[in-house]
Amino acid sequence: AGAVEITPIYGVQGNDANNIPFLSDRYMEVLRFVMAEAQRDSIEVVSVKETTEKSLLDNWIIEQVDAMPTDFKTIPKTEAYINGDLINGELAMRRWQNGDRFYPLGMNGSKLVSDYMTDRKFSRTKKENQLLLCHGNDIVWLVNERVDNRFRVTDGCKRILHLKRNK
Repeated sequence: AGAVEITPIYGVQGNDANNIPFLSDRYMEVLRFVMAEAQRDSIEVVSVKETTEKSLLDNWIIEQVDAMPTDFKTIPKTEAYINGDLINGELAMRRWQNGDRFYPLGMNGSKLVSDYMTDRKFSRTKKENQLLLCHGNDIVWLVNERVDNRFRVTDGCKRILHLKRNK
């Protein structure tokens, strides 16, 4: 038994054909394989090291759309629609940190991200790797979970942004 830490690297010079984009479908497939092999060999995965905010956002498509789907149940958890009228600067993606607070869509008031994850019974690994889409100091989207109520699409919204993973 032992432990391992997974650290993504940005590629090896001269070996570009074998690069796997961070958080791509292939990356996630390889990561699942490594996690399964570690579990099979009783090796604990202690963490998956984070990468830079810019490279995290590189794997997402942000496009302006005319409208949201009318049936909210058809929107996959891996996608989000936000009020683009409220975005007047850059968006950044990062891992959550202690003290992060957001206003979950459909709930009253704010909630600590850590409390939200505990209430939703996130595994330790899922907690460690939870991403946030941020605009300045504000959380816009708890990725694959819930949009922040302050950035929800409203009736008067002129600019709707659709976020989805780049395949």
